[in-house]
Amino acid sequence: MTFSAYQIGFMFSGPIFGLFSDRYGRKKALLLSIVSELISTIFCVLSINVYQFVLGRFLMGFSGLARYQSAILLRELT
Repeated sequence: MTFSAYQIGFMFSGPIFGLFSDRYGRKKALLLSIVSELISTIFCVLSINVYQFVLGRFLMGFSGLARYQSAILLRELT
């Protein structure tokens, strides 16, 4: 269940962070994704039941793909 939540987060992240990075810039999107990945990781560590852990994994997947996309685009554009 946690692996599925991570992959579903990946699925929803691309279009949303793509629009965000087009509108506000790649560096801001990269910083936001790094901070959100850190927060979601801490949320997973501090979760007290499986539902909170699955939500944290979803958020980790959501911010993980955004970090990857932003970093690749920054590297290719420079």
